[in-house]
Formats: sequence, structure tokens, C-alpha cells
Amino acid sequence: MKTSCLYILLVFVTVVGCQLSVPSNQTHSSDVINSNQVIDSLIQLSNTNYKLKDTVKLPYDEYLKIAVEVALANNQSKRIAEIYNLIAKRHRNISEYSKAISFYQQSLAIIEEIQNDSLKAKTWHELAVVFRRIDYNAQALKLYMRVLEWAESNHDTLLMHSSLNGIGNVYISYNNYYDAIGYFQRSLAYQGKMKTNRLGMAINTNNIGEAYLFLHNTDSALVYLKRSFKINLEIGSELGQAICHNGIGMVYVEQKHYEKARYEYQKSLEINQKIGDLIYVADNHRNLGKVYMLTGNYPLSEEHLLKALEIGKTIGSNLQILEADKILSELYSYMQKTELALEHMRESMAYKDSITKEVSRQNSEAMDVLFRAEKQEREIVILKQKAQLDALQISRQKFLIIGIASFVLAIAVIILFFYRQRLLKEKLSQMSLEQKLLRTQLNPHFVFNSLAAVQNYILHNDKIAASDYLVNFSRLMRNILMGSGSDFIPLENELEILNDYLKLQQLRFQNKFDYRFEISNNIEPQTCMVPPMLVQPFVENSIEHGIRGIDRQGLIIIRFNREQNLLLIEVEDNGIGLQEHSSEKQKSNHVSMATKITKQRMQNLQSITKRTCKLEILDKITHKSLPGVLIRIQIPFNEGNG
Repeated sequence: MKTSCLYILLVFVTVVGCQLSVPSNQTHSSDVINSNQVIDSLIQLSNTNYKLKDTVKLPYDEYLKIAVEVALANNQSKRIAEIYNLIAKRHRNISEYSKAISFYQQSLAIIEEIQNDSLKAKTWHELAVVFRRIDYNAQALKLYMRVLEWAESNHDTLLMHSSLNGIGNVYISYNNYYDAIGYFQRSLAYQGKMKTNRLGMAINTNNIGEAYLFLHNTDSALVYLKRSFKINLEIGSELGQAICHNGIGMVYVEQKHYEKARYEYQKSLEINQKIGDLIYVADNHRNLGKVYMLTGNYPLSEEHLLKALEIGKTIGSNLQILEADKILSELYSYMQKTELALEHMRESMAYKDSITKEVSRQNSEAMDVLFRAEKQEREIVILKQKAQLDALQISRQKFLIIGIASFVLAIAVIILFFYRQRLLKEKLSQMSLEQKLLRTQLNPHFVFNSLAAVQNYILHNDKIAASDYLVNFSRLMRNILMGSGSDFIPLENELEILNDYLKLQQLRFQNKFDYRFEISNNIEPQTCMVPPMLVQPFVENSIEHGIRGIDRQGLIIIRFNREQNLLLIEVEDNGIGLQEHSSEKQKSNHVSMATKITKQRMQNLQSITKRTCKLEILDKITHKSLPGVLIRIQIPFNEGNG
């Protein structure tokens, strides 16, 4: 150790001394070459020391700290990012995932500054592996897709096969085994072109074997797993051998060859304990516990399962805790320890709910990123349109100024000008309202939540539910777009839009609420004309900010009544009401904007028809001593073509 420290000091002094003694006319490139050699030597020393047995393994040791200082002194940001990636990978391999993510994020921040796309893609791939290990599958899939897109466009075969392998593993997590096998086969095809990447071939072959095992095709699974083990043995990969031992053990369990399975699991455990990767050690203990349970050796089964549970809680893996708790509950049932069985069953259910919620949150975040990107593109288009309208308006004003020839003609032109400007202003106002309405008709999160729900149905192979959901969603979108270009649409069409929207929201909130329409007998839905999407923002508000926050069954009632020449519309719910909602209202631009736009539309309608339009928002607890909100809309009754 003293020799190593002296070597570090010698290297550091040599680097600093070289920098001080270099003549001013010497090129900077020679400094970079010298510092690169020093950094490479320090990294090599760090790797050698890290692999030594019976030593404290520090992912960020003194060698790497000095390497970072050398890189900083020579403005070599890329080398710093590479060192951070090495540190992050070490943390990942010993299950310190939060530290691994932190170093990968620091590396990505540096890479963004130096704009190195190749290193960025490699770092994305490494970060995706961390997300996959801690069950953040949506984030992992997003990063793998980015890497694959970059690798294909830059013909990087190594990254192509690595990202395809990663995508296959994510699909394994989603229980979509046939698609997973397809991605693994594509990855193998790229490896066949490379011929030198034996480790990649071993990994993909093992993954195909595990996918066949999940499909209960044990014969094919055993063929691929043994093939993978042979490759790992040839290249000397201990981790690969441990993974194959574990997979072969799972096949033997499926075939009820329990003694063979126990042997394979034990071999895998011995290797993984030597390596120190706790997540694999937890897998081995859990699998051994299950085998001992199946063979009736309950004490040994309990010992291994409790070790698996302890490791899962230590490294913070919800999935490890869930799986260990499930088998422990089953074991204690066999041992007739009912209280312990119930305790572990409750804990497993709690972690299952936690995992489900986290997966849903990650999917929402991924889709929210896509939404923000699309929103920015739309805003750019709108700004360009506004610039064109401004340029057109300025051009017309110049033309009118030049066209004034006489007093009479000037008066006539001015009158005509203001008249046309008024019409143009009203038209532009109406167009602006329509554009705002299209952006606020449906909460963007509802659209992306709908797409996430469809994705979830597809990934879980629930074709019927996915098809029904898509039919309602596509019909809703089509009806909205068809009606958006008209000032009035038949009430029948408006009811169809509301019905489709409420059905989708029922699916989204798992039938948390009921709804019904009440239409008076003196209204013909086929001939009664109403402004499109006038009611929907208030229905959306009832769901998102009224019913969503209650723990009872919600109810929304939408009424259409005719009183002489007026159409009265009511939206009533039994939600939390306005008083409880008032603190939340400040946080939601969408709701206030939708209400403001609806009022503006009604003012325009009143200006055009010269008849009174009203909007009332009442808190039922104040007026009827009942929970919920009552919306009252009064507009002129319109029968005919509008």
C-alpha cells in the first residue's frame, strides 16, 4: 500500500512539474497526451486495487480522486465524465443504486456541456441498467429506445445489440415474453456480425433461455441456458456462470427435479457471495428457500427466505421484498404459523401496491416528457401564425394611409376600415378562443393517461380491453375534431361526445363514479343546436377536482331543459364542493382557463344573438346542505341549422 501511495505522489508531482516546466511555445496537444497517460495509469491502478481480495472496496478511491484532479487541471471534461461512469458502475454492481444514479447524472451534465453524443448514448445505456434493476422499467425503456435510435443512425453495432438486449429485459419485466425473445434474437444477430463479443452472446442466449422458462417451455430453456453456461465458462465470466446456474436451477424446479435445482442454486450462491452483488445473492437465497420448502425442509427454507428478505430491505428493492414475503407467507402456512403467514402476506400486498403505483408514475412521467416536447412545437407554430397575422395587419394599415385621396373618400375609407377591423377583431377573437378551447377541452394529462392505459392493456395482452378503450378514445377524438370547425352542433352529437368522455374517465378511475343524462321531453336532440364542447370543461372539473377527492361513490348528473326560448343546462356532482376545492383551485391553470374561455364564448354568443346568456357556479353545501357543486348555464334555445 505504501508503494502505491508513493507511486501516486510521484505521478502527481511529475504531472504538475511537467506543466510548470513546459516552454510557452510548446503545443497544448502534448500536455493532453501526457495527462491522458497519467489518467490511464491511475485508472489501471484503481482497477487493480479494486479487484484485490480481502481489501476494502471503495468505488471512489484515492487513485480516481487524483485522476479527476489531473483531468480538471488540464480541462479534460470528457475524462472526468468517463471516471464518473466508472464510479457509478462500481456502485451499481454492489447495489448502491442511489449513488450510481447520482454519478451518472453528474456525468451526463458534463457530457451535455461538451456535446459528446457517443459518450452520452453509452451513459444513457448504463443508467438504464440501474433503472431496470430498481424496477423503474418505464424510465429504463425510454433510455434504451434513445440509445437504440442513436446507435442505428450511427451504425454502432455494440450499442445496438446492448440496447436491444436491454429492451428485451424490460419486456421480460412486463411479462411480454414473445416480444422479449424477438428483441434478444435481434441482438444475437448483431453479435453474429461482430463475432468477437462472446460475453454478449452468452448474455442474450441466457436471456432467451429464461424467456422460454417463463413460457414453461423447459426443454428449449435448458438448451439455451446450458449453451450460455458453456460460453461463460470459456470466457471465464463468473457472474455469467452464476446467472446460468440460477436459471438452470429454475428449470429443474419446473421439472420437479428438486435435488438438481438445489445443487444449481447453491453453486450460484457461492459465486455471487464471492462477487458481492447482493441482488443476485438475494435471488439465490429466495430460490433455495423455495426448493427447501417444496422438499419439506422448513427450517432451512425459513433461514434462506429471511436472508433474502433482509437483503431486499437493505438494498431497497421492493421486488425482492415482495417475492420473499410471498414465499414466506406460503411457508408459514405449511408450518401452521397463521399469524406470521398473514403478516408476510399483508407486507407482500403492500409492496405490490407500491410497485404498481411506482410503475404508473414512471409511465406518466415518460409520457409527460413527450407531451411537453409536442407542446413546445405547437407553441412555435402558433407564434409563427401570430407573426404572419401581425405582418398582414401592418400591411393593411399602410395601404389605408396611402389610399387617402380626399376628405370624403378618407371618411368613407376610415368608416369602412373600422367596420372591417371590428369584424376582423371579432373573427380573430373567435379563432383565438377556438384554438384555446382545443388546447383546454381535454386535460393533456387525460390524453396521455388514456394512451398509458392503452399501453398497459397491450403490454399485458388484454386485447379486448385495449380495443374497447381505443374505440371509445378514437370516437371521442373524431367527434371533437369534427365539431371544432362549427359554431353549433346537434345536441345529439354533444351528448355522444360527453358519453364517450365519461366512459373513458370511468375506465381511468375504475368506475369511481356513475353518471346520467336528463333531457326534458320538449327537446329534440337531433334538431336542438348547441355550441360544441360547452359542457365538457365543467364535467372534467367535477371529476378531477370534485369526485376524485372523495371516498364514496361519485355521481354526475347532466340536465338539458327548455323554458320558452331558453336552453337551461345543469352539471351537478356530489364531490368535495367549492370550499374544500378553493385551495386546490389556485394550483390548476387548466380549470380557471376553461371557465374563463367558456364565459368569453357565452359573451360572444350573447353579442351575436342579442339575448341573455348566464353562467352560475353554486356550492350545494351552502344552498342545499348537500355536498358537491351545481353549474347552471343559460343560453338561447336554437332549433334548426344554427
